[in-house]
Amino acid sequence: MTVATDGYTIVVDEAGRRYRVGESPHSLMGHSRSLMVWLPWVAMMGISVFEYGYGAAADTLQAVHGWSLSQAFWIVTVWAVFQALIAFPAGRAREKGVLSARAAMVTGAVFTAIGFLTISHTGNMLAVLFGYSVLGGIGAGLVYATCINMTGKWFPEKKGLRTGFVNGGFAYGAVPFIYIFSYFFTPKSFTPVLDSIAVYMFVVIMACAVFFKDPPKDWWPAEVDPNAWKASKDSKAGKSVRKNPPSVGQFGPRAAIRTGMLPLLWIGFFLIATVPVRDLLPDPLRQDPGILHSHRRDLGWRPVRCQRCRACRCGLVLGPGRTQAGAVLCHGH
Repeated sequence: MTVATDGYTIVVDEAGRRYRVGESPHSLMGHSRSLMVWLPWVAMMGISVFEYGYGAAADTLQAVHGWSLSQAFWIVTVWAVFQALIAFPAGRAREKGVLSARAAMVTGAVFTAIGFLTISHTGNMLAVLFGYSVLGGIGAGLVYATCINMTGKWFPEKKGLRTGFVNGGFAYGAVPFIYIFSYFFTPKSFTPVLDSIAVYMFVVIMACAVFFKDPPKDWWPAEVDPNAWKASKDSKAGKSVRKNPPSVGQFGPRAAIRTGMLPLLWIGFFLIATVPVRDLLPDPLRQDPGILHSHRRDLGWRPVRCQRCRACRCGLVLGPGRTQAGAVLCHGH
């Protein structure tokens, strides 16, 4: 079914899915939709230090604040919980129009800055758990969810490469900080380094937030016929559709929860968010402080740096790979 209105057309397919066709990105936000790939990518780089830099900074944090490994572990674990927990309520608020993408990013910028300012100026566990783990986790989750969601909305017909690229920024951005934490982060430079990171995250995320804008609900690019896109048998897009079939209908949040798929996706998101916990697990070098001190620059954090570089490449490769191989196959592996 097709319903024409002023400036756009609503196309409804046989499954009840709606496509709003006819409006160009320039008419909606004044520039190309490619900006909605680059800006989320930059913002994801801004928050990556939370997840991928914490492990590299853990030794100095423990030394300055007198934390045990168990305390450092719980700080990042609670952070991971709140990063994952905020995704659904934030997404719900955005879909209902209560929370705009720009407001979510601004809130994320403020909360992430508070997180690093907290661990910079106090070692009190309750304060750190609230400032860094709760507020910092919520802030990072808001930015992460908004960036991925934003890119998917502006590229509904080819999400794989775009969201994969944006997600790769979550690893790319941490690489310089891993070097900083490994080579220049000492008890003497402790406060200036963490304060500088807080300012850096705030400025980067706020600058991106200025240009963030959601497309209208169910927006679809005018140059792509939604029915022809799905029906194509031989094209690359058609093969992708067969591997990643659209939903059988248009689901609200409660209906999506009842299918069981939404809770599974949330669990997957939570497991991804717990990656920094692994960086705190003891390794052989940490068993002997003398060995750690003498070899840290050469060996101590090389595995961490290599892991982040692999994560960067995987984001770029697995995004389009997921599109061609299918979501079920990729998640199974």
